[in-house]
Amino acid sequence: MGPLTKLATSLVPSAGKIYNESLSFGQSLPRHNDNGPGDAARHAYASALAAKEYGPLIAKILGDGYELTSFNQDRRSQAMDEINNARGRELYNLPEAQLKEVILGMLNDGQLKTLRKGEATQDYANGGLIPGNQETWEPVGTGYILR
Repeated sequence: MGPLTKLATSLVPSAGKIYNESLSFGQSLPRHNDNGPGDAARHAYASALAAKEYGPLIAKILGDGYELTSFNQDRRSQAMDEINNARGRELYNLPEAQLKEVILGMLNDGQLKTLRKGEATQDYANGGLIPGNQETWEPVGTGYILR
């Protein structure tokens, strides 16, 4: 958790709830912490929840601030997160109960972006970003696995 996230979650309890719920959702998917489908879904879900709670503009400010304080990530990872954050903010008017299903659909349709593990820049001219559906994964129990 970066410094902005720590500050936001300590000052605004609902921000902590959003952080924890999105982290849990992302962890139910493959590659949740290394630019894979779980990471993409986590960012989209957190941004959707933040936009529902605070409005799209504040959600963008919070998301951008989070990316700016993530000091150890490269530009490709930041670009991926920013795209997925924007996709999530677009969902702010949906009922919360539908968000996870819609985000999984966006992942399957390639609307969310991931980075291919270990070969991001060799294969893709757009900085390594690939549609989330180019990673093959399938539901298993309450989580997902790569095929």
